[in-house]
Amino acid sequence: MSPLYTVFCFNSPNSDFYMHYFKSSAWHSYLRQVGNVGARHDRIAISNDDFMAMPVPDPLPAEQQKIADCLSSLDKVIELETQNLDALNAHKKGLMQQLFPQEVD
Repeated sequence: MSPLYTVFCFNSPNSDFYMHYFKSSAWHSYLRQVGNVGARHDRIAISNDDFMAMPVPDPLPAEQQKIADCLSSLDKVIELETQNLDALNAHKKGLMQQLFPQEVD
């Protein structure tokens, strides 16, 4: 990572709630309000002070954990279903190659 970027971390070891929050687009409107667009339209600069002033939800730790656990559980289900879909597609491809073999010249 370039030294031009600031990397932050949470003091709390239980940061899964905020990991999910920043994977969402909920914070994008604030970033557009305070950020500066540089030479590239897809890059936005934001000051440390503006970033730290970003309004983020702050439920009680127990509620954060419940939300993070729920979202993580859904991520796992999606991952497993994606793996299952990939396996079925590979099986289908194999069947189609057997049903419709290509002639070799």
